[in-house]
Amino acid sequence: MLEGNPEIALKNPYSVVLTETAARKLFGSESALGIPIKFDSIDYLVTGIVKDVPFFSHIKFEVLVSLSTVVQRSKSDVNFDTWTSMLMPALFFSKVSAISALGNISSVKVFNNLILRRALVVIQYTVTLIFITTTAIGYVQYKNILAFDLGFNTENILNINMQGNKPDAFLKELSELPEVTGISRSLIVTSVGNAWGGQMKYKDSQDSALVLTNHVDENYLPLHGYKLIAAGNFTARPSAADASREVIVNEQVVKRFNIHAMNPKRQSEKKFR
Repeated sequence: MLEGNPEIALKNPYSVVLTETAARKLFGSESALGIPIKFDSIDYLVTGIVKDVPFFSHIKFEVLVSLSTVVQRSKSDVNFDTWTSMLMPALFFSKVSAISALGNISSVKVFNNLILRRALVVIQYTVTLIFITTTAIGYVQYKNILAFDLGFNTENILNINMQGNKPDAFLKELSELPEVTGISRSLIVTSVGNAWGGQMKYKDSQDSALVLTNHVDENYLPLHGYKLIAAGNFTARPSAADASREVIVNEQVVKRFNIHAMNPKRQSEKKFR
């Protein structure tokens, strides 16, 4: 602190501490200590000067106001509200009694205003309840989406879009990191709205079904924790042409082409087109 006592500078209500730059803006080369300044028609006393906040600090300020100021102003607001709430009913009923005694027709306007105020309060509470309910429902849906079972593991798995770049050099660097325990490749990221597929046929050339597909390598299934109920995983092939002839299907495809009644161990031998 450049000027003032740091222990008592912000103790009293309506006390402020300025930064060097703020003091220079307001008072130039003169000392600002002990000089009153005005905020929103209220006088505050300058009780200290501090150095400017560092540029990279996440806390930015030019003026610090004592916390006791907030407490003091809150008390003033409460006193005003209390006085208003006591005064207004008395004024209201005194006017209603006098007007009723005189039979003045303007009493109808008073009650109409009262009904309008009550209606506005009801509308306000209704909108608030709708907003709270909508927020609660949205939060529950969000939690359900996060907890939804996709059928495979996504924990601690990072999907990186290569954006048309060659992945070999990047995969080599990743494999050298001790924190990376597994790497796989795929054409698309599963279950995020992307879709890729085509018509698949089995024995009957006239019978086809739209099957969504993903092109993956032999590391994809173990990395994501898929469980195979028959046959085995892909094996590394010497050429891409040989590898592209193999597919692994889910239970829905097996049922669609009526293969489920056969021996599960032999299902891997079936040929699709």
